[in-house]
Formats: sequence, C-alpha cells, structure tokens
Amino acid sequence: MPLPPEGDLVGPFDVFTGPHARTRGWARALCRSMLQQAHADGARGAYLQVEADNGAARAVYHRLGFADAYGYHYRMAPTLDDTASAHGNGGPPSSAGSG
Repeated sequence: MPLPPEGDLVGPFDVFTGPHARTRGWARALCRSMLQQAHADGARGAYLQVEADNGAARAVYHRLGFADAYGYHYRMAPTLDDTASAHGNGGPPSSAGSG
C-alpha cells in the first residue's frame, strides 16, 4: 500500500502488528519498505506520531532512524454531563442573576 505524499514529506500512520506477529520484525520491514517506496516516489522526509508510552512502536521507529522532535498532548472538550456536574446544578451555568 503506497503512502500518500504530502509535498516532499510522507507520514505513515495506523501501523499495527497483531499480538501473534509481534517481535518478529514485521513492523520494521513493512515501514522500511513503505518509506523506501515513498522515497522512490519523491518523498525527501518522513514524520510520524506515536504515543509516548508505546515503547514497542518507539523502538521500531528509532531503529528506522526516527527521533523525537517534540511532545504533544491530547485535549478534549468537556461533555455536557461534565459541565453540569462541575456547576452542581444539573445544567449549564446561567448568566442571568437570581431574582
């Protein structure tokens, strides 16, 4: 499966190895093959994102020459239930005065 280029960059994502196939070099071989093909197709750089606690994936990518560039955090908006319980009234905060 070819990697879609983004200018002269390519970004593999959603690489997954099933539990029965782990530690056999399949992820490294697959990624190496995809990156080589992307390079042949004109990509001059590659990037990826991996969760900080995914040690197995980070080891594969490190062996392929990737290094940390920066960290990031996921942020989520509160749900309506979270908002209601934070204000203790079962609903969104009111801007109207009492009275």
